[in-house]
Amino acid sequence: MLHLACEILTDWLRHSVAHDPDLGEEGWSALLTAARVHGVGPRLAPILEEAPWVPPEIVGWIETEAELNRQRVGRLCSEGAEILGTAASRGIRVLPLKGLALSAHLSSSEIERRPMADLDLLVCPGDAAAHHDVLIELGYRPASTKAKHDEYLPETGRRVASREHEHPENPRPVDVHVRCGEDFARTRFDLTEAIWSSAQPSSVCGVDAPVPGIQEVWTHLLLHAAWQWWFGGGRMVQLIDLVELLPQIPDPAAALGEIDPRIALLALSPTERLFPGRLPSGWVEELEERAGRSATRLAAGLDPVGSSHLTARGRSRLLRILKLHRDHPRRLARAMGYVFAPQIDEMLINHDRVPKGAGRTLSYPGLWLWHVANIMIRG
Repeated sequence: MLHLACEILTDWLRHSVAHDPDLGEEGWSALLTAARVHGVGPRLAPILEEAPWVPPEIVGWIETEAELNRQRVGRLCSEGAEILGTAASRGIRVLPLKGLALSAHLSSSEIERRPMADLDLLVCPGDAAAHHDVLIELGYRPASTKAKHDEYLPETGRRVASREHEHPENPRPVDVHVRCGEDFARTRFDLTEAIWSSAQPSSVCGVDAPVPGIQEVWTHLLLHAAWQWWFGGGRMVQLIDLVELLPQIPDPAAALGEIDPRIALLALSPTERLFPGRLPSGWVEELEERAGRSATRLAAGLDPVGSSHLTARGRSRLLRILKLHRDHPRRLARAMGYVFAPQIDEMLINHDRVPKGAGRTLSYPGLWLWHVANIMIRG
């Protein structure tokens, strides 16, 4: 049912809603779950006008999701602007990344249609201590230290207000990076120097602040999407970001040429299959030729169910994680925490009930045994 739900979602996102899929209660529930996991709920509201047969309760969920997401994005943008403005006034070098960086390159209506889980900021290492003081002054407190960033949370708003929606009162973390890139097994792609060198004066949510160049923003989003789809946290919204930003890039071929084709395929192969015609003609075929048969086969196997949190468990996912993190015990512990999360609903939002490492995960020994048995028996 989840595979069918994802197929219908991609049809809707391509504005192909000519017929009633007649899903039934179970099918509509699966569609909403897939929309939440893939971050596309807010994009469905305009499509409802073309689909009068959608059940009223589904219409209500979509409209509520769009409105709550609009509020959440507005809240995060306001908080991001406050942090950037305060840092700039004190000469602290900081750049927005991911969603906050996109706010400088996309219209407000486009930004409000995409979910924003957190605020990602790149801070010059020499300014990290001063930036920490700014966050403390603005009411944030250190929450955790992760492999790629330090996470801060506001003193208020640490509790989950809703597991059903992108709620403005759900936790709004600030992730502070001093390096920007992704690790693929033993290969690290570091974009830190390119991000800093491309920065230009701009406006972010109404505040004057430097912003990375559009090509570097797109490259970072591509690497992040590739990592997520390979790891098992892929979301359709990540692929939509790539195709929507692409027309703004002056030299797309040059941007793509900077990335290992085996890595680029992990994001662009599912993009071409889910949203055909949105990438330049021949891109994926050229990447497949350069990447080789094994990488092409791997990328071709990525799909919206098996490569997302819709499939929270399974032997193939477990083996992929073990291979990916075999040289990094701390990252392996955190990844295993996600694999053995108690409920799939806890995979839908990045919140504080998702296990954060081996400590919390090991506190559920019965849960471990149950999932290991399921993995070995059913895959």
